Amino acid sequence: MRLREAGGRALARRRGLAVLGGVALAALWGLAAAPAAHGGTFRISQCAAWDGAAWTPRAMLAPLWRTTGGWIDSSCGASAGRMAFVTPNYRLPYEGLARMFLTLPEATAHTSIDGLWLDWTATPQSPSSDPAYATVWAGETLLRQIDSGDGTRPDAADRLRTPAGTRGIYLQLWCSPRDGPGWCNWSSPGLVVRGLSLDLEESEDPAVRAGGSLLDGTLQRGAATLSLQASDADSGVRSIEAWLGASELGRVDLGASCAD
Repeated sequence: MRLREAGGRALARRRGLAVLGGVALAALWGLAAAPAAHGGTFRISQCAAWDGAAWTPRAMLAPLWRTTGGWIDSSCGASAGRMAFVTPNYRLPYEGLARMFLTLPEATAHTSIDGLWLDWTATPQSPSSDPAYATVWAGETLLRQIDSGDGTRPDAADRLRTPAGTRGIYLQLWCSPRDGPGWCNWSSPGLVVRGLSLDLEESEDPAVRAGGSLLDGTLQRGAATLSLQASDADSGVRSIEAWLGASELGRVDLGASCAD
């Protein structure tokens, strides 16, 4: 039996039935005692999703986000949508910072962030007495820093790896005190995120229960029944497959339930 996790690969396989004489079947110990599947990877996206070559529009899931020193103005969900990070009066004092945090919800307690794809820009400054920088962090680990006026092209993405066990990231605007007391100023939001895709790794194994006359341990002939019930703690189940030797008995595709 094969169980496929949301966004994942084939995760479990057990061929527990044998073909006898081409007609009669014997139900052995396999499906009923199938081992736990292995956890896999899946992806969620904010504002736009990266498929390795291009971005496609997505919504922003507001409950995943919180901010300090500013707020998010979102136009996500349509072409050219964006998350604009706004600071009061489009400015920061020297040594001032503002952050936008994304944290995985408690409902996905067995999942961590394996890496991310980011399409972002740091807005060029208006006349300012100090320079500003945009950064992205995983805990205390700096993943990437860009200067005001820098960023990715709209058709590209920064690929950033995260430390093991990462459950959240944050993007930050910081006003350097390099030139002494003063301000960092912008004529519009200082940080813009056009797309963010998170590669997630789930450690909890999916589970499956099997029943039906095909598994009652007796010699089988003609039609028999098989029922499968699959569950997954965090990401959901994409598909379930049942096999008899090298022959596929059936498949249920649940891909539509695995959206972001």
